[in-house]
Amino acid sequence: MSEAARTTLLNRFVQAIVTRDKDEMMAVLATDAAWISDGGGKVSAARKIVTGPDRVGRIFYMTGPMHPDRVREYIVDVNGEKGVLTLFDGDPAAITTFEINDGQITGIYRVMNPEKLKGFAAINNSLGNLSQI
Repeated sequence: MSEAARTTLLNRFVQAIVTRDKDEMMAVLATDAAWISDGGGKVSAARKIVTGPDRVGRIFYMTGPMHPDRVREYIVDVNGEKGVLTLFDGDPAAITTFEINDGQITGIYRVMNPEKLKGFAAINNSLGNLSQI
């Protein structure tokens, strides 16, 4: 998948979360989609793998931005591919990477462990060059 197509898919995914658009969420998630999260015992995260587009979508609807004025999402490079950086009050709250097959998201890997997000704190200084979703 081209970088532009990947970015478009990630934008669609984030917009489906923000607008709570179930149809769009089902369109971007594969039927075998899985969500894995890592809170490191420091923040609340699912302890088991969540599978299926309905269940994965529900997780994001429930945990989507409850404070939209305090949450910002940015497309960033993560391990050589586009992912989503989530900031809460300007601080890194999560980094999300994706596995994509045949134009749909099959895997979502969300790190919320503050210890693992320290490296993304430096990105805050260069966010002016990034497009907010």
